[in-house]
Amino acid sequence: MNAYLGSFYGEYAAPAQYKNIVKNAKKESGVKNPSKVVLFSEENTWTIDGVSSATFNDTVLYCYPDSSLHALATFHETSTSQLNNGVAYAVFVDQSVDSVSAYPATPAPANSFKMCWPGGSPIPSW
Repeated sequence: MNAYLGSFYGEYAAPAQYKNIVKNAKKESGVKNPSKVVLFSEENTWTIDGVSSATFNDTVLYCYPDSSLHALATFHETSTSQLNNGVAYAVFVDQSVDSVSAYPATPAPANSFKMCWPGGSPIPSW
């Protein structure tokens, strides 16, 4: 589940200037683009250079703007030899479902973060 949507962890870890955005996202009305913000999805259980540097944490999808932590899954709609090049399936805040990609990872912020951030534009960096 997207850590920025109601998780204490997402609120706790957000820099001070973004804490209110994360607090307001506890309600659907607080999310700026509900059709573009992932509510929950799959996460890789391995790292991908340039996209993530943490392994599956079993609780929340907590993405940073600099691509340093947790990426959406990349193992659907691809071959077994290219598991880092596929997509994940995600449910968005507006309850729609679609396939999503963790790429492009560069330039930062990565797609994983863009799709998890509830505050809309501008996309923060920290």
